[in-house]
Amino acid sequence: MTRKKDNNLKSEISVVEIGNKFANLLLPPKLNLFFKVRYFSFICYFAAKISIKFKNQDNIFWVRDIILALFLSLFSKSNVLCEIHRYPKGIQLYILRLLLRRKNVIVTSITKILADKVTSLSKKNKSIVILPMAVPKEELKLLNENKIVRENKIVYLGHSRSGDSRIDYNILNEAAKIVFIEFPNWRMQIIGIDSKEFQSNISSPLSENIELIGIIPREETINFVSTATIGIVVYPNSPWFIDSFPVKIVEYAASGLAIVASDTPAHRNLLDDSKCIFYNVNSYNDLGFSINLLISQPNKIKYLSSNAKSWATSFTYERRVLQAISNFRKTHIID
Repeated sequence: MTRKKDNNLKSEISVVEIGNKFANLLLPPKLNLFFKVRYFSFICYFAAKISIKFKNQDNIFWVRDIILALFLSLFSKSNVLCEIHRYPKGIQLYILRLLLRRKNVIVTSITKILADKVTSLSKKNKSIVILPMAVPKEELKLLNENKIVRENKIVYLGHSRSGDSRIDYNILNEAAKIVFIEFPNWRMQIIGIDSKEFQSNISSPLSENIELIGIIPREETINFVSTATIGIVVYPNSPWFIDSFPVKIVEYAASGLAIVASDTPAHRNLLDDSKCIFYNVNSYNDLGFSINLLISQPNKIKYLSSNAKSWATSFTYERRVLQAISNFRKTHIID
């Protein structure tokens, strides 16, 4: 099996996907249809290109695009692993049904709930491999260094939106104000959101204890996360997040942070009361009070962080790859 990737393919597909999303939002139906046909043609072309490029090699194509996975399985004799992060809709759902019939394809899911949904689509009950989100082994090693000094700070790591859902910045700002009243020496660092965007989308002045770090390279985020004490997850209870496995949860846990997460079915499927504190998803105040509760109980912080850290040690990229290859061997697709 060769370990190669095509960076041009990855970047160009990303550009086309972004264009396709804007077409959904901004264009009239007929023009939107044109862009969808163009997108399919583009993916088809690249699948053919990659299949020819690696035709004489023993490959496993690992992709996250259902359409690309189908074309690769049709054009190439190589094996295809298609990683599903959300339950698809419309034509993507129809294509997933076709994909489940292909003998040279294994479909994987990031959560058991999603795996059960996808399994129900297969007439032969084709098993879906569960490959949870993960972090590089090197990061785990770095995050477990004993030299790390914890600071009095809470960290939020994430983008401004996920899929069709936008993060409510007010919940972070209002919770920070509650923390500042009782613990003025604690800071809240917000990483991954543009500072101007954050400040223009909050309904009251920025809390004094918030530090807007902005958008930085992934390798730099480790310096902020690893020195924090508490990590927060504020995703809403919406259909988009039902199947989700936020990688920030693994990053927080691996960093030894005490986690405060919104009380949603998705988060309950990953965590429990021994690994985090859940707050009322609809309450700004409850997030702030939950953080204050943790700060006032150092032993609780140690208890949660220790349990979460032990739980996170198995979530590595290397383990995901080995698990995927193992499942290919079980199905006798590869030697």
